[in-house]
Amino acid sequence: MAVVAGVAAAVVVAGVGAAFVFGFAPGGAENTAPSTESESTGGADTVALNFTIDDRSECGRTCRVVNATVTNVGNETVRNVRFAHELFSNGESGEPNEQVWAGTATVGTLSAGSSAEMQFEVRFGAMEGLAIQSNGGVLFSTAVTPAGNETFENDVQAG
Repeated sequence: MAVVAGVAAAVVVAGVGAAFVFGFAPGGAENTAPSTESESTGGADTVALNFTIDDRSECGRTCRVVNATVTNVGNETVRNVRFAHELFSNGESGEPNEQVWAGTATVGTLSAGSSAEMQFEVRFGAMEGLAIQSNGGVLFSTAVTPAGNETFENDVQAG
C-alpha cells in the first residue's frame, strides 16, 4: 500500500463560549457527480475506483485529518491518479449550497486490485464551521485520470 499526503476533512469550530463538533462518517462514498457539474468523462474508458473514508482525527480546534483508501477495482492499471476535493455546506433545503474548502491530492499509479492510503486535512474559519454545524455538508472527491474522471460523495454529519 502506498501512503499519499494530500489535503481535506472534518472540523471542530470554536464559537463564542462553545465548541461545535461535526465530521465525516467513516465508510464508502456514494459514486455520484457534484451538483456543480464536474468534468466527468464517462464512457467505456471510465476508471473503476472505490474511495472510502476510514477515519478522522483532530489536528487543531478548526482542523481534522482524514484517512481514506482508494482502490482500483478495475482490470487495468490507472496512471496519474489525482483527487480534487470540494467541501460544500448544505443550505436549509439540505442540498449543497456553498463551497467552503477545496484541495487536491496526488495518488499516482494504481495497478488492478491495488489500494493506496490517502491522508488529507481541512482547515477553515468559524463561519464555514457554523454553516456545516447547522445543516451538514457534502465532500465531493473527484478522481482525475487520463482515462476519465469519477466523483464520489460523502456526507458531512451536522451536530
